Amino acid sequence: MKQPQSSRRTQGASGQVRAVVVPVIVPLIVAVIGALGVLGAAFFTDEAGEYRGRETMRTELQPTIVAQETTIAELQTDILSTLPITVTEIVYATPVPDNSTLDLEKIASEIRTYSFTDSKVITPDASLRLIAGNDSLLDYRLNFTVPENERSTVGLAIDLGEPTDITQYGHVEIEIEFSRSNLECSFILRDALGNSANINIGSARPGGKDVVVTTANNIQTIVIPLSDNFQNVNKQLLSTIFCVTGSDLAPLGSHHIILRGVRFITT
Repeated sequence: MKQPQSSRRTQGASGQVRAVVVPVIVPLIVAVIGALGVLGAAFFTDEAGEYRGRETMRTELQPTIVAQETTIAELQTDILSTLPITVTEIVYATPVPDNSTLDLEKIASEIRTYSFTDSKVITPDASLRLIAGNDSLLDYRLNFTVPENERSTVGLAIDLGEPTDITQYGHVEIEIEFSRSNLECSFILRDALGNSANINIGSARPGGKDVVVTTANNIQTIVIPLSDNFQNVNKQLLSTIFCVTGSDLAPLGSHHIILRGVRFITT
């Protein structure tokens, strides 16, 4: 009979505990939920604010980004402007030659001497000597002898390699030196067709029209107008230049003539 009474006390204590626990847990759960709700609201509020802040910053940065893109585009344009240009055609600049003068040394030619007498019994001595000057140009020295009792002719012949056009030049300038003051020579131009004309030059009596002669250190510089003194010569086909002397233009004995330069000039 005592055991049932004890059982009732145990049941009564258990129910009392449940009665105490329930009122405590429920308010705690509610408080936790409330706290979580507050934290959640704060979290989402902060997230929203941060999102809006990022959007605001993005909007504010947009002009900067556009400006940077513009700067990059301008930089690309500058870079492209400095890139090598593809050349499809190469044009070579040709130096303009100085056509105001034409020196004998610039013309391919062959120099020779010749001599003969009318009777062809005696041949006068004649030889050619080439002299290199300080300016690297050659001087042509004709050594010759005029024999007694014979009408003789000696000279230099400058045969041009091919007919040369001298129509653009108005004068021929000759530098020449004679071993004696009473020596002369005949300066002759001949064209490829065989036409020729001559003018006597030297210390005694320079001939021709409007010929200008100056002398320095025994060297004569003679300037001869081409149109007035070589009318018969086809100036598109100049082929030979002669310097001829002999018994008619030189005294008896041994002499020399040095042809120091022949050039055609425009004025």
